[in-house]
Amino acid sequence: MYSVLYVDDEPGLLEIGKLFLEKTDDFSVETKLSAPAALTSLKSTVYDAVISDYQMPGMDGIAFLQEVRASFGNLPFILFTGKGREEVVIAAINNGVDFYLQKGGDPRAQFAELAHKVKKAVESKRFSDALTRNEERLRFALEGANDGIWDVNLPTGSYYLSPRGCEIIGYRPEEISQVAQKWTDLVNPDDLPRTYSALNAYIEGRTEIFSAEQRLRTKDGSWKWVLSRGKVTGQDENGNAVRMTGTHSDITERKIAEDGLRAAYEQIAATEEELRSQYDELKESHDRILQSEGRLRRAELVAKVGHWELHLDTKTMIDSEGARAIYGVGRKESPLDEVQKIPLPEYRSALDDALRLLITEGKPYDIEFKIRRPADGALRDIHSLAVYDSDHRIVLGVIQDITERKRVEHQLQESEQKFAAVFKSSPLLIAITDLDTHAIIDLNPEFETWIGYPREDLLNRSFMEIFHWESPGQRDDIINELLVKGVVRGRHVRFRTVRGEIRDVDFSARVVESGGRKNILSMGYDITVR
Repeated sequence: MYSVLYVDDEPGLLEIGKLFLEKTDDFSVETKLSAPAALTSLKSTVYDAVISDYQMPGMDGIAFLQEVRASFGNLPFILFTGKGREEVVIAAINNGVDFYLQKGGDPRAQFAELAHKVKKAVESKRFSDALTRNEERLRFALEGANDGIWDVNLPTGSYYLSPRGCEIIGYRPEEISQVAQKWTDLVNPDDLPRTYSALNAYIEGRTEIFSAEQRLRTKDGSWKWVLSRGKVTGQDENGNAVRMTGTHSDITERKIAEDGLRAAYEQIAATEEELRSQYDELKESHDRILQSEGRLRRAELVAKVGHWELHLDTKTMIDSEGARAIYGVGRKESPLDEVQKIPLPEYRSALDDALRLLITEGKPYDIEFKIRRPADGALRDIHSLAVYDSDHRIVLGVIQDITERKRVEHQLQESEQKFAAVFKSSPLLIAITDLDTHAIIDLNPEFETWIGYPREDLLNRSFMEIFHWESPGQRDDIINELLVKGVVRGRHVRFRTVRGEIRDVDFSARVVESGGRKNILSMGYDITVR
């Protein structure tokens, strides 16, 4: 479940948003009417995300975003506002907003998009946090092996050297950038040809790993032997290596011993092979950590999602426990052609196209489809996202069962259709007018027949032009009561039409909101004594 803090100075909109988001049981929503009140809650309660309006008294949405970033870091923040000015959008982006949504249009689609953006922002943060933790674990593991870590930008020669790597050659981390601007500045010139030869052999695929013994200049001016090993960790769009990461091992003592003790050399060589094996094991462990943690097990349990991997070389699918539960399959690893039978046939072409465009053109994989679960034959609605790891030829994906969300959307659509049917068939005189301009937005057939004018002649005209209140004072009282209470009921009102007729009407009205604007829903019954 996603814990959300929703901030807006309009209580009605807060209530609607809370009801919509909590319908699917995916969200727990707490509402606040101002940014200061929300900041107080943030200090005592942990939330997964914040939704905020822009224009609010006391502190607007941008100032609120700034406070959240200053005090709560990268907590997901969605600006949900009716203000669409360009400067507001730019200010939101500059201050680190995760998503910007503008109010208006179909409320159902609007809040469905809001729910989607909240989930996307939260899952992105969770994935980023997990990746950061795993990188820290790898760094601790390598530092624990007493090796230095280096990272080199091959086109520029700029580099990073870990604190242990700096210590090996006698420098503090803050001193190293003043000593050498490129990694080659640290290497003994006599060792550069051998280093370049080893690098070219690795880049050309003649060796599985870059490995070179070289002397690095220390702080006191002497030279220290290190074993430098690494692999490509970044490529450009043409597949050329642009980044390498690896380790530095201090082998000075071993090199000294080589000069006089042949037997010791063999022992040191064996130690080198052991260290090489340890490095490979650490690299394999690191890959497993990224894969397992990348499945976001915690999100899977809380958000009812699943994760999957498609290995293109073997054409096999590996599913997480959550994915197997959604799909209704028992095996963790399945042939691709078996999994492709689970979605309904009419979605097969769209799924294949989405996968092809992701792999060949890098286009986003974001698709909804239906499946029939093999276990029980149940139909389920699915939403899936995926990315492509070109180095390992693996597609990594996330799926979510959105059947309940689709059911709610269908119910909302049916409710709207029922309202339209009642509106058209009601014997009451029903009209919808703009609260500010009094322009007629819509009216039902009964109203059209009663007034005696065609519908097209009435739309967008002021209600005051069509009807003249017998008592202006009563009109003002009713409008003021609508503004304060939002509703009036059972008022006996006399109207004089443009044809001079006096009509007695049992009149009721309510302020409603649609598309971000306030309207008046008026209902009446002609009680004129004839």
